[in-house]
Amino acid sequence: PDTHREPAGLDAAPPHPAPSAECGPPDPPDLRGVTGAPARGSLVVPVGEDSISRSGPSIRDVRGEIRAGKSIARALMNQAVRGHVLTGRVLDVGSSATASYVERMTTVEPLQLERVDLSFPEGSPGRVDLERDPLPHSDATFDQVLVFNLLEHLYESDHVLREARRVLREDGRLLGFVPFLVQYHPDPEDYFRYTHTALRRMLS
Repeated sequence: PDTHREPAGLDAAPPHPAPSAECGPPDPPDLRGVTGAPARGSLVVPVGEDSISRSGPSIRDVRGEIRAGKSIARALMNQAVRGHVLTGRVLDVGSSATASYVERMTTVEPLQLERVDLSFPEGSPGRVDLERDPLPHSDATFDQVLVFNLLEHLYESDHVLREARRVLREDGRLLGFVPFLVQYHPDPEDYFRYTHTALRRMLS
């Protein structure tokens, strides 16, 4: 099941409002919340620039996800990550189960996918307070770190971003998504909405 930080009833919108499925084809979605930033680079890079088909999300597929119960934002996010390749050692931060965005990515062996989150049972090696605890991994050990629908729920988000940089290899990639126009959705808290310029500074 997709248990990754989307409370029931959340009907999010992408950074620019998109019409409902009944309103005809929407304008091309603004997917600037999805980032694939170099681990030690200075620029947030939209996923579509180097790892996703430039044709963008399929309207038919987005509508299908919405009919299946996904919010507009989640449907766009899931379609935007199609084609991104997960390979090597990957850390999914803030998730305790296989999330829908992971299921839509392309996996290439060898692949070792690990998860950390506060929702893991007490004493579990995957249980981490993402605002305070160091990630339980050595420096420069991951090829990719995923931070999807996470940063808005952390008051001290800079801590987990520093830890992500620490565990990423020199040529590693940080891939994530944050909602923008979306209702208050605590999980367990909900603090922030980020502009693309804020994300650039946070990840530089």
